[in-house]
Amino acid sequence: MKNWNFLWLLSILFINNLIAQEDIIPPSPNSQAFQTFGDYPVTYNNGVPDISIPLYNIKFKGGQLPIVLRYHIRNVKPAYNTNKIGFGWVLDYGGEISRTIKGQPDDTSIRLDESFINGSINQNQWADVQKLDYAIQGQRDGEYDIFNYSFPNGSGKFIIENQGNSYNAKQIEYHPYEFNFSLEPASNTASGNRIKTIGLIDELCLYTR
Repeated sequence: MKNWNFLWLLSILFINNLIAQEDIIPPSPNSQAFQTFGDYPVTYNNGVPDISIPLYNIKFKGGQLPIVLRYHIRNVKPAYNTNKIGFGWVLDYGGEISRTIKGQPDDTSIRLDESFINGSINQNQWADVQKLDYAIQGQRDGEYDIFNYSFPNGSGKFIIENQGNSYNAKQIEYHPYEFNFSLEPASNTASGNRIKTIGLIDELCLYTR
C-alpha cells in the first residue's frame, strides 16, 4: 500500500506540473518555415513540388552559394504567418540552424540523472527523493532540445550532449558533417556557461549560428 500511495502522489505531482507550465519554446516563425524543408523534403515522391526563384549566386573558390526565394506548400495553413517575405515563402541565403527548447535550455541547465529518467527511483533513499523534488520544481531538465539545420547540401536534426567543458552533437539521422561549439560564461545559469555559436562544417563551408 505504501508503494501505491507513493506512485499515486508522484503521478499527481507530475500531472499538476505539466499543466502548470509550457515546456516547449519553438523557434521564430521564419526558422519554423526553414524546418519545414527538412521535415518534408522537396520531392515529387512526397507530393512537394520545387517552387523557387533564383535571385543571386555568390561564387567563391571551390563552390558557390545561391540566394533563392523558396516556397513550400506545407507552410501554407490557417493563422500561420511564417515571415515578412510572403505567405509560404522563405529567403534562403545559405540556410540556418534553429532550436526548439524542450523543458529548459540544455546548455544553461542541469540534466536529470539518467537513472531517474529511466524510472529507477527508491522512495526510501533521500537522494532519489531529492531528484524528484528537483524535477517537480523545474530545477532539472529531462528533455533534449532539438536543433534543426537546413543548408544547400542537406538538412537534418541533432541534439547536444554535455561533455564537461564542451558539447557534442548527436545527429538524429546521420549525415557526414562536423559540429563545433563556442561557449561563453553565463553567471546566472545553472551550468555556468551557454553556447555562443554553433558551427556546421561540410566539404565546402563552415556555417555558423
